[in-house]
Amino acid sequence: MNNVIYFNHNTLADQNRETIEDCLSEILRLSSFVKENNYELKFYWKLWEIKVNDKDLRSILSERKFSEKTMGLIYAIINSGPFYCDEDKFDSAESVIINPEVPCNSAILNMLASCIIWGQSIILSQKQEQILTHDNYNLVHEDESYDLINIIGEDKLTEFIFSQNIPKSIDEVFERISRFDHVVILDSAKKSARKYDFSSTLLSVEKVLKCLSSIEFMDVNNNLTNENRKMYFKNKTGFEFSEESIETIRHPRFRAQRLFQISPGNKQCFTLHAKIGGSLRIHFLIENGILYIGYCGNHLSTVNNK
Repeated sequence: MNNVIYFNHNTLADQNRETIEDCLSEILRLSSFVKENNYELKFYWKLWEIKVNDKDLRSILSERKFSEKTMGLIYAIINSGPFYCDEDKFDSAESVIINPEVPCNSAILNMLASCIIWGQSIILSQKQEQILTHDNYNLVHEDESYDLINIIGEDKLTEFIFSQNIPKSIDEVFERISRFDHVVILDSAKKSARKYDFSSTLLSVEKVLKCLSSIEFMDVNNNLTNENRKMYFKNKTGFEFSEESIETIRHPRFRAQRLFQISPGNKQCFTLHAKIGGSLRIHFLIENGILYIGYCGNHLSTVNNK
């Protein structure tokens, strides 16, 4: 699989002058993450000409008051690419069979034509995409069949790129997860991890950390009960998490093992922990929308396991 991704610009055309800023901000985040992971995101070569309501994108941008930094990044992307073109187009919707079937417009058809002509197998759609809403498509053109992966939004992009890159060390796992602004891997977690052999558990650790850092699990709006959160975690990872017993937390030595500094002068007791196998534990804390990983290593002492 190559490292080139085509950007599906269809969502841009569905915006209005009030929503275009959020749409462009998402594009900047997607583009940055793709580049950080050594992928190449190619944009439609006539992106400036895309109509947002009754005006082209260039005109809309000139009217809006974005920050200088944001404007610089947007112009850099749109002006310098890299690009894909649609010089080779389908004559009509009947020129290609798309499975699952979708109600195609000209923008979608031309992008799919480019994918077939240039052998492109991966596209990136924005979270608000309304037409290409499935993860996978099969295209048939002139009796030839083509598989197409459709990555929708930031979470799916992260999941896809992580699935393509098997980590080689626990440090690499930590580095990947730390790219999220709401995740902090404490020095105590890195120190504990140096004492553990992760040779057979790296993928499991990554899966657990990805789930812990997900919006659904963190549940910043407090919509989940504790039992529902445990069920969600179990379904996503195959593992369990639990809270330390009151007896263990009341024990001075055992409590001290679970105290980790999340900021200067602020130590917290990390009672929640994910269980991977019989010995590996990941202690975590969610506070003010931030996921803190305080420990990642051998099972800490408890009243039942000293």
